[in-house]
Amino acid sequence: MDLETYYIATLTLILVVGMGAQVFGRLTRIPSILILLLIGILAGPAGFNFVRPELFGEGIRAIVAIAVVIIVFEGSININIGALGALSRGMLLLVGLGSLITFVGFTLTAHYVAQLSWPISALLGSILTATGPTVITPLVRQSHIKHRVAKLLEFEGVFNDAISIILAATVFEWVLFESGLHGGLFSLIFRLLSGLGIGVAGGLVLRYVLSSESLKKQTAKLFTLAFIFMLYTISDLLASSSGLLAVASCGLMVGVSTCTLVRSVDVHHKESIREFKEDLTVILIAVIFILLAAYFRPEHLVVIGWRGVVVVLMLMFVIRPIAVLTSTYASHELSLKESLFISLTGPRGVVPASMAVYFAMRLTNNPMATSIMVGMVFLTVIFTVVFASVFTRLAASRMGMVSMEMCIVGGGSIGRILAERFVKRGERVVVIDSEEENCRIAKQLGAEAVHGDAAEVRVLKKAGIQRAKYLIVTTNLDNTNLLVCQLAKSKFGLDGDRIVARVNNPENLKAFKDMGVRAMSPALSTVITIENLIDRPDLLSTEVSMELDIVERRLSNPELFDKPIRELALDECLVILVKRGEESYVPKGDFVLKEGDYITLIGKGRNVREAAALIG
Repeated sequence: MDLETYYIATLTLILVVGMGAQVFGRLTRIPSILILLLIGILAGPAGFNFVRPELFGEGIRAIVAIAVVIIVFEGSININIGALGALSRGMLLLVGLGSLITFVGFTLTAHYVAQLSWPISALLGSILTATGPTVITPLVRQSHIKHRVAKLLEFEGVFNDAISIILAATVFEWVLFESGLHGGLFSLIFRLLSGLGIGVAGGLVLRYVLSSESLKKQTAKLFTLAFIFMLYTISDLLASSSGLLAVASCGLMVGVSTCTLVRSVDVHHKESIREFKEDLTVILIAVIFILLAAYFRPEHLVVIGWRGVVVVLMLMFVIRPIAVLTSTYASHELSLKESLFISLTGPRGVVPASMAVYFAMRLTNNPMATSIMVGMVFLTVIFTVVFASVFTRLAASRMGMVSMEMCIVGGGSIGRILAERFVKRGERVVVIDSEEENCRIAKQLGAEAVHGDAAEVRVLKKAGIQRAKYLIVTTNLDNTNLLVCQLAKSKFGLDGDRIVARVNNPENLKAFKDMGVRAMSPALSTVITIENLIDRPDLLSTEVSMELDIVERRLSNPELFDKPIRELALDECLVILVKRGEESYVPKGDFVLKEGDYITLIGKGRNVREAAALIG
């Protein structure tokens, strides 16, 4: 077989097997990276010796670089900082301080525990600082993690990758080629500033170009692809290895919905560009991981031995928790449970593996260093991905990290207020609306948005209605609301308790109730409320503001059975009603709770949710 035919056959095999692994991973919920790693090892010299990376020569570096650029841009464009303003300090600390603690901690551990040299320890520490967005994103989506926790993990993954690339390149230059201390630090700062500056400037330019209404979808996709590679090249030429940070910064600027610098610019075709990049990312991950896994040899694990396993375990259960807890404690923005969950969710992915092979190709005169580097990185990828896959799903529900997915049909005034409240509660919200402006506003509030007619099965599927905890139908057309409720029940199997509908004409209430869905009429509710304000003003004298929530939970915590309310130790939260069987009570402090009581709480968002979690 000539070389040209071999290249085509190898890439064809990689694409076919890679796509199969992606499909299999979705069906089984096994991370496709693990499947791709196994296939790559079996197809490489350690297995059937069909995929031989050395035959690709220097071209494999270009393949790796192209893939990583697209993967990082795809990840960063999906992050909407405008919707995460409350976490801005926590994000910066996690990416900055957290990365520094991880780098220093791993370097020291690798040197003293695994007895590796300082150069290799520092290089591995810089490489393994990066968490993998290509692993984290599908994991948090499959596990339905709380919105803000999921976005924080995704943000960390995208920017840790970029910082890790620059840090690793600097360490490689500074330690292995013995550039001076001051030169290394200056080089790091210069690369960081160059990457950020070029990326932000490029993002503003790209937003301006994409704001043109005359730009067609296909042109927008191709222009964006060409632009990010041009940006990567310019940044890398100006400051070596800063291109990835520039691409990440550019993607963030394009993805952001609200920002002081870009508030007046409306980016068109953003969803099409996202979908295009996602499609490319799926293909490139398959290509990269199979090619990179082919570099793996069993003797690499023999070289690092049991000490390497100890180092990986310390990274997972000591170094990362310290880094995350220190960063989040300093920001005061996350609860202890949220911080613990994030600290134990740190899978390593495509960028560490790519860098390991890239540096291994440049260390041809030091085979021992190559073996240690490749072995340690692949061991870390496998351990962290397997643990995260198992831990994320099991711990999410036990630690209260699972969001109630809310699918809201109608992004008008009612749907918008509901979306804002649910997002503040940490739920994952999807808004369906036929108006692009309503979708844009929903995204600004932190919700996901699907543009289309909710009466179409295709649109409901795209919004993920089959995963929704509740479907809330709020349009001002009763016919549309009724049809959506029918589709939800007949096509997607949602029961009536999971569907809440707005009925604009009170005469149509019976049709909704006959269908078995929960429905309310704003007009009728307004009339009743006004009547109560006139006849029973004391009943409605207390206003429940946007800052307060009312929650009902069934008492199922055995530790609270037969205890008086005063012993609940509720923080800024009150028990206003207890329903026991057919009886309802307005309780005092000495009221004793019983198993199965339905308790109604009122309080500030986080406080009332924590109290509800304690009760049930």
